[in-house]
Amino acid sequence: MAIDTPLDSARRTQHYALQQQRPKYDPVSAGRFVAPASMSMLGIRERPVEYVPNEKGKEFLEDFFIQTGLRLNVEPAEDPGSLRSGSGFGYYTPQAEKGGSLDPRQRTVYLDAKNPMLHTLIHEGGHAQDPNLYEASVDERTGRDKYYGTIVPDESAGDNLRRFISMVGPMGRLRSETVAQKYVVDYLKSKGYSDEQIRSMESFGGDYGKYPYTFVNDAFKYREGIGPQNRVTMPDANTYDMARNDRFMQDLGDLYTTPGYINERDAIASEALAYLEGNLGRFTEAGDKKPNEIYTRTVFDY
Repeated sequence: MAIDTPLDSARRTQHYALQQQRPKYDPVSAGRFVAPASMSMLGIRERPVEYVPNEKGKEFLEDFFIQTGLRLNVEPAEDPGSLRSGSGFGYYTPQAEKGGSLDPRQRTVYLDAKNPMLHTLIHEGGHAQDPNLYEASVDERTGRDKYYGTIVPDESAGDNLRRFISMVGPMGRLRSETVAQKYVVDYLKSKGYSDEQIRSMESFGGDYGKYPYTFVNDAFKYREGIGPQNRVTMPDANTYDMARNDRFMQDLGDLYTTPGYINERDAIASEALAYLEGNLGRFTEAGDKKPNEIYTRTVFDY
């Protein structure tokens, strides 16, 4: 039986109050994927491969061509499984030979075949028009090789975290995703959407900075051993491996009490929040947050 405390009650009340303040998620479709007429006539049942934009989707494709001089192709994304299929996800591959960032004639983005959303189409279009994305992806691969292939003698935990964040990709991903999110905001504003409508199309509680920030957040988790690689539940039961859990808590406690580590982590978080606020303005709460409001966890939380 769970024991409710005054602190638990206060946190729950605050959570519900914040939920009510957030704009209701109200996604807008960008069209649909259908099987080509020839396949339908022959009775061939394959996953839909032909994108049929609705009026809003068609308008964006036309605007993209006018802006960039490039045709934007929309293809069905590879189904990653039941957890994401139908969620409105999408992606863009800057390294692709055809439709990638070096293609002189076209770009290709991939949308959820079951649920192609306008927000996702514009977001991926933001990546597709980003002139710095290809170089950033190359820098990430190079930086990852350098980080894992280089041992820095007497490197402090804080300095190692800084090097990890800057070289392996988290900060670069935050920047590139912020470019795409800002592209969405700017485009929708140019089409006369209100702030409320723009926020309602963002699935992360209407905050356009939350998704970019997940890359830095997940990097902290990875560096601190908080993730699937340190799962402490048994694979076939809802029970804890207590010995592994104890080792994990000891390691995390040692890291948190290492001089300089928490200060460096908070400095990195502050830089990321400042970047988001500077680029997304009123469409993110990043400027109102402090690192300790995001990272309030301690070893005792685990």
